[in-house]
Amino acid sequence: MDRKLIELRLEEWNGFKPNISSIKEIKTLPVDKSLKELEEELSSVGININDIYYMGDNFFPFQYRKDFTIVDLDVLSKDEFINLRILEQRETQKKRLIKMLEAGEFYSFFSLLEKRIKMPLFQLFFNDIPEDSLFKIFRYVYSNIEYNFTDICPIIIEKIFIVRTKSKEYQMSLKRLKEKTNGSSNITIYRGESTRSTPLNKALSWTLDKKTAQFFANRFGSSGIVYKAKVKVDNVLDYIELRKEEEILVYPKEIINPRRV
Repeated sequence: MDRKLIELRLEEWNGFKPNISSIKEIKTLPVDKSLKELEEELSSVGININDIYYMGDNFFPFQYRKDFTIVDLDVLSKDEFINLRILEQRETQKKRLIKMLEAGEFYSFFSLLEKRIKMPLFQLFFNDIPEDSLFKIFRYVYSNIEYNFTDICPIIIEKIFIVRTKSKEYQMSLKRLKEKTNGSSNITIYRGESTRSTPLNKALSWTLDKKTAQFFANRFGSSGIVYKAKVKVDNVLDYIELRKEEEILVYPKEIINPRRV
């Protein structure tokens, strides 16, 4: 990638506001300082208060986001940034990742990112990634995080599954799927849904394994729903084994006779 384009993407990323509250938006600060005092203290060590977010009543209530770095903090003070050498580590990581982007080493770039920012950055760099690498990188990113397809731009999803046919990873997974299902034209799939899951009519993620579906239906302590359905092998978008979940990706319109079990 060209250095100017990388800098443009980094500027866009730093301007991106995550779906959490900035510390400046909190009416009652969870620290023994005024906002002005806190801003001055952090500024003295090179920290912009606009890069600090509040995560609520968590073990790590504060989060620092800048460039390609995310750091969870239990204490918000300049000493914390100094003692943890956060700025030095941020700059080291930034330089390393920029070198990878300049060299076109996108897979390595995404492998080093903190998992919470892998998919947002994949979407940001989507048009910069060579088409012959798109599906491989998407599979890697998707398999290393928990991310609903409803949070991904539909245009990106559509293109990903168009270019997948050129991918060696897809061809190999399709071959393994056909071997596993003994060449059947239709296969049985399952989906577990909890109260936090994507609705069935929008869901792309299923599994060959009923126990995996049961796990996802009940993993948040609630009694969820397990669905059983059929799908034509030729309509499967991908078969992902990386998480040992026997995951089947398929568009909702291709699901045949879904029912609760």
